[in-house]
Amino acid sequence: MHILITTLAAFAACALGVQPPQGHAGSTKLVSRLRKTAARSSGNKTHSGLARPPSCLQNTGVSCISEGCSASQECKYGQCFCGSGCTSAAGRCLNEDNVLVATGIRFKNVRWPTYYMVASAMDSEIHVAANKMDPLAQFSLYRLAGQSGEHPQDFLLVPQASPAHSVSVVHRYHCMDLMDKSAVGKDQHNTTLTGKSCSHTWEAETQPMSPSFSAHPAVQETAVRFSLAPTKRKGGVPEGAITIRGSGHHVNRYMFVHVASWQVGTRDDDPGLGGYWVPEPPLPFQVPAYAGPPCAHACGSFSGRSAMVGGGLLFALAVAFLA
Repeated sequence: MHILITTLAAFAACALGVQPPQGHAGSTKLVSRLRKTAARSSGNKTHSGLARPPSCLQNTGVSCISEGCSASQECKYGQCFCGSGCTSAAGRCLNEDNVLVATGIRFKNVRWPTYYMVASAMDSEIHVAANKMDPLAQFSLYRLAGQSGEHPQDFLLVPQASPAHSVSVVHRYHCMDLMDKSAVGKDQHNTTLTGKSCSHTWEAETQPMSPSFSAHPAVQETAVRFSLAPTKRKGGVPEGAITIRGSGHHVNRYMFVHVASWQVGTRDDDPGLGGYWVPEPPLPFQVPAYAGPPCAHACGSFSGRSAMVGGGLLFALAVAFLA
């Protein structure tokens, strides 16, 4: 009965377009969990040892073997590194640094406008939460080298509570026995090889930006690309809404919020309203227009009903899990 009452209250809050009461037990538990994660994230420097993101990335992500390095690059760990200067998103080595262009930016989801993107170092996944004041909902934005200040599109999206990490799209390839169902439900493409199921997955995650003994992050594994959200939607799209996708080889993977899920996933087409984000405050520059494929499914419409139903499902899921 308690869960039912809570769920109905959440539906009512979403219908009115207001924030659910912070005194509610389920919401308090969720906010408390996120704040504890933020505290661990801001104090944990074991991944990279840095207190701020680097102003220069040198790993281009280009393969020494399949693509080859230019004369100004060195082959290390199977990838091309800039011998001097910093890499652009396209893997070019330039004599310029990344530029900090915004701090304290929050990203509000268009389909569920009471929810904001949050980055958790506890599990590296990207989620949404209804508390925009949480430290994990605030980001700094660094413009990558090789772009003008008028229409940039490639950035480091850095959680302010975890400044040695960045939000990006991570690609993995792994094989498992055909009876293993652990990857079911993930964004993947499967093939079958000699009794094993092999899959490619693309996940929205936070990644350390500095080299370690086990990792040498490339620009395409740590950067994101922005574009303006398509405006041809029923009911319209808020001014300044953007899409966020990967970089380099992952540039066709757009971040979006699954229905009835806290997790931010990826897809390879126009992500619809669940993948449109409104920066708060607005970005101090203009990003390029959307030029990807059209939305194929779960596009959504900008209406009070969709916000009510979507928000209610998210709250019902959270309350049932935390009760």
